[in-house]
Amino acid sequence: MSNRNQQPACADCPDAWDLDVGKLGGWIRALGLCRTCPLLDECTELRAKLQAIGQPPRSMIWAGVAYDNSGNAIADLRRYKPPRIIRPAVRTFDKSNLRGGVTKYTCKSETTVKRVIVLGAISNS
Repeated sequence: MSNRNQQPACADCPDAWDLDVGKLGGWIRALGLCRTCPLLDECTELRAKLQAIGQPPRSMIWAGVAYDNSGNAIADLRRYKPPRIIRPAVRTFDKSNLRGGVTKYTCKSETTVKRVIVLGAISNS
């Protein structure tokens, strides 16, 4: 029996399944929701197909398993330290202090990419 008409829990708040964005408490809740999801078998099958072609999940929780940014399963999520993400920034200078050698930088984020999880595909929007 297919569960294609059902919406997975990860579709409501995909950031909770994203190890680059979330926090430990949210990841642990996401793992619990994932493991009780009626679509778990379908997600597990899709994950196996993706891994078989060399495209494992990266920096996310998928089918009840957390993966690091290299696509390796994380054994203990409590010990996981996500890599530091360097965001593009725009440099601005405080011209009043230019002679003194003091420079101020202002970080201006580029457009934020959000993951949208759809059973069978991942797309960025």
